[in-house]
Amino acid sequence: MGRVRPLRQWTITGNAPLTGCSHFLGGGGSAGAGHADVDITSAHIGASQPGDPNYPGGHVFYVDSNVVNGVPNDPDFLGNSGAPAGAGHYSDHLAPGVAVMAQVSFQPAK
Repeated sequence: MGRVRPLRQWTITGNAPLTGCSHFLGGGGSAGAGHADVDITSAHIGASQPGDPNYPGGHVFYVDSNVVNGVPNDPDFLGNSGAPAGAGHYSDHLAPGVAVMAQVSFQPAK
């Protein structure tokens, strides 16, 4: 009987510099620019869910732990990120005047 090789475990980390800008007619609401610097300290890949850009049959990143603007484990950035696990450019128009774009790149672990 041959030697059993141990399973190789990978640690998934990453970052997501997020920016946004909103404008409202008449100047009401919370218009303006915003930024979040998200450092993903642990993540895993799981099946995409309804509402994800590559549903059904795709895979997305699930964030297990993070640091957002220096604060650990911001609940707004935990769980299903909606970011496809396959490299590529993704875009969606959620509503009139609302667009979301993501560029996903892949760097193999060493």
